[in-house]
Amino acid sequence: MIRCLFIKRKLYDYFDNSLSEIEQSKIKEHLDSCAGCRNNLKKIHEVIDTAGSKNIPHPTEEFWNKFQGELDDKLNDVLTPAYKPGFRERFSIKSVVLVPSVSVLVLVMAVSIQSNHRNSTDRFHQAMLDEMNVLEEVSPATTFNNGIEFSLDEAVLASEM
Repeated sequence: MIRCLFIKRKLYDYFDNSLSEIEQSKIKEHLDSCAGCRNNLKKIHEVIDTAGSKNIPHPTEEFWNKFQGELDDKLNDVLTPAYKPGFRERFSIKSVVLVPSVSVLVLVMAVSIQSNHRNSTDRFHQAMLDEMNVLEEVSPATTFNNGIEFSLDEAVLASEM
């Protein structure tokens, strides 16, 4: 029985004469003594003879090229499914935290710069007003720098420079 199982596996190769001479002779000896294996060999002959008698068209080169391309596409679809980003990829820490953080930082910097500019401008104007008040209290025309007289308007222009 085990021997028949081994022989059964080799019957197609025996039929094609693709075995070594030693294997061919061993199978021939077994076939002479085993009716079941001879019957299996007879069935193989019938199938191959029937298939050989049919007029089966041979596919063209174009068919094989198209077939190969379609087969590759189907295998790629089955073996490598389309990428579908999960929750983590769509809403990662980078996009959820980084973008709003940078936006807030830019806004704070802009407000800070505007505030500093406004404060320095306000302080400059306040200093100018204080100087003008002091000048008005002293006199409309005051002597500065070695006896040179300036009017109030000239003093304001000189302090702006």
